Amino acid sequence: MAACVIPVQPFIAPTREWVRLEDGIATLGISASILSDLGEIVALELPEIGKILVTGQSAAVLESSKTSCDLYSPVSGTVTAVHTALQHDLSPLNHDPQDTWLLRIRTDITVLSSATHPIPR
Repeated sequence: MAACVIPVQPFIAPTREWVRLEDGIATLGISASILSDLGEIVALELPEIGKILVTGQSAAVLESSKTSCDLYSPVSGTVTAVHTALQHDLSPLNHDPQDTWLLRIRTDITVLSSATHPIPR
């Protein structure tokens, strides 16, 4: 049986979060289109390490001068890391959302849903 190779490039979930899956860890961030809709992010609420998330559950909250929105988890699992530096300086997120991670989730999945698709660069 041939080995299944899972790309580590980020994929966009249907709710426009990006996710990169590598070695059982899903790294989550926001797409440029979310940032375009919201405008500049002024506040960010991240989950606590150890929180158990279910696919489709709110994982974080983004606040802008226009509105706030939930960031949904594209996978089920346990939060293993959060990008705490963003709570003091949101400029990386506002300037380069597709290269700025927000949280990492340990998951049992090995393949992303067919609903995800590669981020166009």
